[in-house]
Amino acid sequence: IKEKKYREALELITQKLEALGTELPQNVLKSRLIDVDGNSITLEEILNNNNNNNIKVIDFWASWCAPCINEIKNSYHSRNKLAREKKITFLYFSIDKSQEKWKRKVIELKKFGMEKNQYLITEEANSVLGSYFSISSIPKYVVLNAANKTYMNNAPSPSSEEFEKAISHLDK
Repeated sequence: IKEKKYREALELITQKLEALGTELPQNVLKSRLIDVDGNSITLEEILNNNNNNNIKVIDFWASWCAPCINEIKNSYHSRNKLAREKKITFLYFSIDKSQEKWKRKVIELKKFGMEKNQYLITEEANSVLGSYFSISSIPKYVVLNAANKTYMNNAPSPSSEEFEKAISHLDK
């Protein structure tokens, strides 16, 4: 391919494909987030704290994102079913700039299961996580297998039939 922009785009796609099924790099694992109590925690610690041989779905969202909020509400029953039947742990990573707005929305969405596994991406972690997981829009869903290796970097929404089909062989 002669044109530089196409060659670079293909190289980026190749890198992302090669990353599937591999361990997360150290700079990604060391990314710092904030829990709802205001404590700083690394992605590695989050994954270790939830290391119950479950599949993990990282839901990138924000308090101001209407499609994110709609999916959270619409997927509530699906997420509960998947958590029980497929041993899936859902992790919620907010890209909010305001910790207060994020916390208020978490409290508002508590009845939709949003009181657990809530984290705010710090400004410094935003570029590392955003780049590694190719976050260009939200909501965005990333699936990690039970060994915390990237299985799917752009999963369908958890309320969709496609989501269950996409992860169907991970729990076997």
